[in-house]
Amino acid sequence: MRRSVTGQIEYWATLGRIAEASGLSISEAREAIVLYDLRQTTTLSAADPLNAIEADFVAAESTGRLAQARAWNDARRRRAWRRANRL
Repeated sequence: MRRSVTGQIEYWATLGRIAEASGLSISEAREAIVLYDLRQTTTLSAADPLNAIEADFVAAESTGRLAQARAWNDARRRRAWRRANRL
């Protein structure tokens, strides 16, 4: 689903008000959003594999798995660089 910048701001503001009123924690609200977005894209993903990739990326980013993978990859690169430069 694509939104304009204004539409995106309104969307997040509405989600924030709903989460605050219902007493959800930030992680619970993020999880609910990701699950909702995944359900919305599930029917589209069969027709468009790019939507499935985007949904997976959003899920990984919102749960912190993407940041963990980046940190792990950066650490591996540093170790490889150190090994290569131990002349």
